[in-house]
Amino acid sequence: MKKQVLARILTIGVLHLVLYGVVVPFVIYPRFGEKGSGIAVAIILILTLGIMASLGLGKNRKGEKNENP
Repeated sequence: MKKQVLARILTIGVLHLVLYGVVVPFVIYPRFGEKGSGIAVAIILILTLGIMASLGLGKNRKGEKNENP
């Protein structure tokens, strides 16, 4: 379980690093301007929330299985 949590947190970190450091400034901003950058940031945040929600849901499911064998 701890390996899965660590993997998801590292995935979020790498996702943000690559997207904010490379994709948004060098690909999206020159092509689409500020509106495109805003949309890209919104999509990144939605992806992050989805990853974090799946992490929380995974904990709830495993906890339920352990409580009711």
